Amino acid sequence: EQVEHAVKSIWTAASKLAREGYSVRMVTCPGNHGRMSKTASPMSNWDNVVYQELGIIADLTKNPKITMDVNFKEFIQLPLRDKLALMYHHGVKHTGTPSMQIKLAGWLISKGYQIYLHGHWHQWEVGTLLGRPVVKNGSLPGVDDLAEKMGVSDPPRQAFFFVRDKQPFYGFSFLEWS
Repeated sequence: EQVEHAVKSIWTAASKLAREGYSVRMVTCPGNHGRMSKTASPMSNWDNVVYQELGIIADLTKNPKITMDVNFKEFIQLPLRDKLALMYHHGVKHTGTPSMQIKLAGWLISKGYQIYLHGHWHQWEVGTLLGRPVVKNGSLPGVDDLAEKMGVSDPPRQAFFFVRDKQPFYGFSFLEWS
């Protein structure tokens, strides 16, 4: 049920944005949520099933305003117009402690990003480090058993934002489901 709900929700949102004239680019970033078990390969993961299904729908519909980049690299260096984003599922809990800042600074040096994107923590946050946006994208399932154990109670939502050449990213918002 969760795969069906995720695919329908994400595709419906992408289609709506495309009908409104936006170009929608969805890029996957593999993580551990949806894994079959702690001992199973991280690639045997329900999130990857969602990504594959969305990729198939994008291929079949051939809507030039919607693209789906399905990949399975751990760190994804993603060109966004004249910027470089770094995507990594396991990211940082927040940007407020020295240990988290050191981790982000290390990736900044080794990967050279202008925008850092990550998930994993079942909640949303927008922060900065050294003048670069750090975006934690939320959680599609919302409050579930794992979120409850983590003490997180954010509703089901996924982040999106817009980019233009020679400008900072803007229009940060969320798609939210009930």
